[in-house]
Amino acid sequence: MKTIHKISGIFLWCVVGVFLGKSVYTYYDYTAHPGLYETWSAPWYTGILRDGVIAAVLIAVTLAVRWVNKKKMRKE
Repeated sequence: MKTIHKISGIFLWCVVGVFLGKSVYTYYDYTAHPGLYETWSAPWYTGILRDGVIAAVLIAVTLAVRWVNKKKMRKE
């Protein structure tokens, strides 16, 4: 049970890190090449919002798994 708890913690921080890294890169790319994003019908930050929703769902599921696992660890 402790290994599941540790792995889910690592996964949680990986999701946060990937989201932050990709968001920073997208912002940097937009500031460096704003002309590329003007041809799209959606705003340049739409990808960040989509990735934020996906990250929030993954974080919520991971926190739920950690919570259930912690309850099971306390029973043992």
